[in-house]
Amino acid sequence: MRIVFRAHPELGHLYPLMPLAEAARAAGHEVVFPTTAPFVDRLGALGFGVVEAGTSLGEARARSSGDRPLVVDGGTDWRGIGEFFAIAALAAARDLARVLPEIDADLVVHDHTDLGAGAAAVALGVPSVAVAVARSFAPEIHDAILGPSIDALRERFGTAPPVDRPVVDTYPPSLQRYEFLDDVRRVPMRAVPWSEPWPAVPPWTRLPGRRLVFATVGSVTDSVEHLQPVLDGLATVDADVVVATGIADPDGLARVPANVHVAGLVRLAALLPHLDTVVHHGGCGTTTAAWAHAVPQVVMPDGADRFVNAAAVVASGAGVALDAPAPDEVATSVREVLGDPSFARAARAVRAEMDAMPHPTRVLAALTDVRDRVRS
Repeated sequence: MRIVFRAHPELGHLYPLMPLAEAARAAGHEVVFPTTAPFVDRLGALGFGVVEAGTSLGEARARSSGDRPLVVDGGTDWRGIGEFFAIAALAAARDLARVLPEIDADLVVHDHTDLGAGAAAVALGVPSVAVAVARSFAPEIHDAILGPSIDALRERFGTAPPVDRPVVDTYPPSLQRYEFLDDVRRVPMRAVPWSEPWPAVPPWTRLPGRRLVFATVGSVTDSVEHLQPVLDGLATVDADVVVATGIADPDGLARVPANVHVAGLVRLAALLPHLDTVVHHGGCGTTTAAWAHAVPQVVMPDGADRFVNAAAVVASGAGVALDAPAPDEVATSVREVLGDPSFARAARAVRAEMDAMPHPTRVLAALTDVRDRVRS
């Protein structure tokens, strides 16, 4: 069977699909990713089929709102996000309407916010499955962020994704919106942290007797400005620190403390087993990956669904959240999380809950049945 995996070409949207894609390839299915640079080369190097399609969210945002802030009065401007998601949806729908027949796809598995892929699948009669890359949206957030895409696709493309398609959910059930838990479309799946197999994890990441902290404000941030107060706070903590600057230039850091090791992109899935605490921006991928490895968290949400994830971390008891992190607040919070064993116990409880969810290999078998039911 040929399965198309399609996500917005961003790490936080693509990585949640990768465990299913790996399971599909291991089961003998042909896997193809319609995507853009840099993932055409990166996924191709991993042996997956790739084809150029769609546009990045950054490009779509530039065409929509430019540099307009997406955090207003301490909250997320969901409508602003929805505007450029609609631009990305139309680009994906048009390109996938062209490439899906060329691929002769049997099934489309797509990021649940990448509605263009779902719409193209409907237009061509190909079954589709969505993979949630965030906690289930409350109705008002759903309408703000996805409503513009649905309206644009119906008006300018002629169709929209089916409302009854299965939705794969990796969020811990106790922290998921209870309304979604009873949704007949929901397909629970264990979150399996995934990273590309490079770069290698440095050998100094587990020195005897030393605790290890990982810090990031996201892989796609274009500035290290927000990292500086985090580093200044971590300078006073008795631990080794790995800081990922993502695509931003680490030379922009004014000060790098002696206990801090600065890297660009970090292979988080391989680093997680060695960590004692993760200090991060609240992205869903980082949040669930830390839960999956029972690592306590200090969350500094800065937009999108990150406020929701920060609240979930606090509700789980597995970490704390900071509104506007200053060095002293970062240092105090990290010491609290490292020093109080209740955070680690709570993190282990969430991990146990997630471990009880079906593995991607089991979920894949159920999803491939979707194709058979639709086409029978």
